[in-house]
Amino acid sequence: MTTNKKAKMDPTKVCIGIDLGTTNTSVAYSEMRSDGSIELRDLEIVQRGLYNNNAIMSSILYIDEKGEKLIGHEAEQKKEQDIAWGKEDIRFFENTKRYMGSSWKSEEICGRRYSAKDVAAEFLKYVYNFSIKREKVEKLSDYYTIITVPANFNTDQRNDTLAAADMAGLKNVELYDEPKAAILSFLHEESIKQKENKVLDLSTPKRILVIDIGGGTCDISVEDVQEKNGNYYFTHKAVGRENLGGIDFDRRIGEALIRSTRELDGRNLSNAEKSSIIDVGRKCKESISSDIQFELGRSAENAENFHKTVNWLEQVESWEIAEFELSRTFGETNVTFKMDVGQLVKIVNTLIYNSDGKTNTNKDAKEANKNLQTLIHNTLDEFGIDISGVDYIFLTGGMAKCFPLQAALYDLYRKEIICPKNPFLAVSRGAALVNKYSSIDLQSDDLMNYSIMLEMQDGSLQELIRRGEKIPIANKEVSQTFYTTSRSGVVIQLYEGKSEFDCELRKIRSSYTIEFDEPRTLNRAFKIKYSVDSTKRIHFTIIFVDSGETYEVDGQAKMEEII
Repeated sequence: MTTNKKAKMDPTKVCIGIDLGTTNTSVAYSEMRSDGSIELRDLEIVQRGLYNNNAIMSSILYIDEKGEKLIGHEAEQKKEQDIAWGKEDIRFFENTKRYMGSSWKSEEICGRRYSAKDVAAEFLKYVYNFSIKREKVEKLSDYYTIITVPANFNTDQRNDTLAAADMAGLKNVELYDEPKAAILSFLHEESIKQKENKVLDLSTPKRILVIDIGGGTCDISVEDVQEKNGNYYFTHKAVGRENLGGIDFDRRIGEALIRSTRELDGRNLSNAEKSSIIDVGRKCKESISSDIQFELGRSAENAENFHKTVNWLEQVESWEIAEFELSRTFGETNVTFKMDVGQLVKIVNTLIYNSDGKTNTNKDAKEANKNLQTLIHNTLDEFGIDISGVDYIFLTGGMAKCFPLQAALYDLYRKEIICPKNPFLAVSRGAALVNKYSSIDLQSDDLMNYSIMLEMQDGSLQELIRRGEKIPIANKEVSQTFYTTSRSGVVIQLYEGKSEFDCELRKIRSSYTIEFDEPRTLNRAFKIKYSVDSTKRIHFTIIFVDSGETYEVDGQAKMEEII
């Protein structure tokens, strides 16, 4: 496992980009051709029972009664079968990326409880065996593997992602932030267009608000981007994140369908039935969005700018096509769900607009009232950025195809909305391109998403890295001298949050520990040096004053074997 970028990445080497998404996983491949151009393509992920669209794998793990692990399309089929048959026990894992870095464990299945890291390792192991190996990439002596993570992933989440990659057998692994990967993919597409066909003019710096809203999370990033001599230069200005994604929209739609369905309103639903309702909500959202996109492509004039139309909803309703209907059996009851586009938009907007303008400090209220507008406002406000200075909004992730979301963002901010042609593949494509643009590696102008605090020997906290501080950070030293309190080793305990006084301040789970080969005397004086690499991971050097004995320490969560 790679722990630090010590040298510029070689653009002549093959690079594999993996978008380990909450809802979907995809893989891309890049290679430099002999003429200097870049070959970029999506890799198929072979899945039993799926004969088309193998570029996308559902991030679902299913464990059957015999303990066999099914992943992707086959797991999704088994999940839907269990829901249709009304099975009470849930044998599938989905949306587990939300729990990366936490102590969450599943209910016991076939004698084992799974962590989010375990599930991620299964996805990556499958990708390695049924995608990367098929390209014979593993036979190359050296290649890069770039796995994307949300920009606001904390220390434990990043370490768990690397641990999962190591458990899966992946080589030369580095992390890269999802919003930057998505926009890099778009910019690469722009670079091969004729000048008159380009969407963006980056001859001067442009400020782009990147909104990456996927299945389970929403990443906000502000990037200043400029093109010089065929290279793209990013200056990272802000980062924010919320557990707000497609699953929240699906759940909210499902709840509305229950209220409007006489047979289910007030009924005590099982976990399997609740999953079924969420699934219906997803199908409703996707069906109506697909109807709108199809009609726009078929008949609407100025389709690319239709989201700017003030009365767009009235026009869509006049098409009489955007209406959803689906029947599903619950026990012995057959239920028909119905929803039109107006009802859908009203529900979707509850997760976009901050309708009451209030800021919620209570954790439960915050979760119930979370919305995209508040996330954007808070992120910009924390980093001192005025929305008037933003030139474009770049919308990516699976929800980017939800037309009401595009229209609401334009209504809120009156900025040009840019979407990649295929938002489901943009992140993996961008990850595969990381080593092909020298400016990406040379100019690591990124910001720390959390403050990191060190627990001192008197119990107080000392801030080592400030939230918003530019990284990488090299060769810093804690001014205080420390003394050993154990004969067996040294443990560095860290905390993470917006500041020392953050009400959500959390102890970092990853262990920064050294263990002596044999017992040593107590009260040995030592100094602590630290650095932060370009992937926002912190590294320590412990130097004993009496002997000059030096230890390099990197945080690693405990690895668990894949069975």
